[in-house]
Amino acid sequence: MTASFTPMQLQSLLHDFVSEHGVETEAAREWLLAFEEDDDLEALAKLRSLFHKVAGVAPSIGLRAAGTVAAMGEELVAMVTSGKLLPGREVKAMIARAVLELAETVAEVNEAPQASETPMPALERPERSAAELASAPKVLIVDDDPLSAKLMERCMQNAGIQTRHCRDPLQATAALEAESPDLILLDLMMPGQDGFETCRQLRAHASSDRIPIIFITRLTQVDDKVQALKQGADDYITKPFEPNELVARVKAHLQRHAAQREQAYRDTLTAAFNRRYFKQRIQQEVHRARTSGDALCVAMLDLDNFKDVNDVHGHSAGDMALQGVVERTLSTLRKPDIVARYGGDEIAIILIRTKLLDAERVMERLVSAVRNQTFALRSGQTLPITISAGVAQLLPREEPEQLIDRADAALYEAKRGGRDRLVVARGGPSSAFGERETVSSG
Repeated sequence: MTASFTPMQLQSLLHDFVSEHGVETEAAREWLLAFEEDDDLEALAKLRSLFHKVAGVAPSIGLRAAGTVAAMGEELVAMVTSGKLLPGREVKAMIARAVLELAETVAEVNEAPQASETPMPALERPERSAAELASAPKVLIVDDDPLSAKLMERCMQNAGIQTRHCRDPLQATAALEAESPDLILLDLMMPGQDGFETCRQLRAHASSDRIPIIFITRLTQVDDKVQALKQGADDYITKPFEPNELVARVKAHLQRHAAQREQAYRDTLTAAFNRRYFKQRIQQEVHRARTSGDALCVAMLDLDNFKDVNDVHGHSAGDMALQGVVERTLSTLRKPDIVARYGGDEIAIILIRTKLLDAERVMERLVSAVRNQTFALRSGQTLPITISAGVAQLLPREEPEQLIDRADAALYEAKRGGRDRLVVARGGPSSAFGERETVSSG
């Protein structure tokens, strides 16, 4: 089960195991005494929590015997709590044996050279470029157990997946808003609020956008799995999990969700992105530009006299012309730039990490390229098309909608100026939209 971890990562996880459970196994002796002498149910609940956490992670880091003992202890406590077993002398002795064996395991791991004599190494991570890190999928882990969360984090990081950790299930929806994850790994048994209710709340939240939710839990009953699916979960994995299986399932759900989201964000006619995606992406890119200090430009364009094309040649000709302009736009721009059908024949463009002068040159080439291209109709006729465009660069403290408005205003000035041209919005303090400059025309 440890094949997914390097020796240094495994050493780090064993160190975390001792740090997390060393104090608890010492306290477990007191909890055991309180249960043995007074049938203290609160102490019994603490023992169950300890068994539950150890059983969920120990086998995945090579401590299979400890995992088996903890699983046995958890099952005994659960049967006592539910009334299926009476807390007699023999049962208490079995629970005491499980506590003793866990304490011995923690002591052995703590005394081993890799846990005490060797300095703890930093987590090994493959070297990745900033672009790879920015584009890597992100998984939100909602789990109150730090060691369990670290175990999942190592699995994800080794697979090139970013992770964020939320320990408090009551903060899960806030973490969803803040992190915008691509998938959620959700524990089931947590204090304050269980995973069922957390899943229901996440699914009710508008930002969830059908993000895949995978339960990771020690509970193996069919009823629990059915309840999880009813609350909106996409999958259910029991602890202790096999790291390679966890990664494989997460990747499968990520790929499926990415394909569904891609389809939902595409315009069916042109295959460009749609307005919904553009609105989300401009928010992200403005935030990224502010954080990195990179320039960012937005361009708006539409087809000149598009209504006349539809009226004279028919809507199928208009569709072909719009498709042709989108194709030309995509071939003129770089791959990272975003091209979206904003509405009707209007196309919106995000020019990422692009200064205004460079955006101006690119848009000039596009206006010229469309002007010099004729579009063939099914009737055999050729249709000349021109476009008008406006472009603006993000200003300090400017909101995304203001940037779009300035580019749109420049587009409509190009229309008023005679069409088949580009107008650049020059931002400045003297005007709400900045000054405009016509830079090309037919």
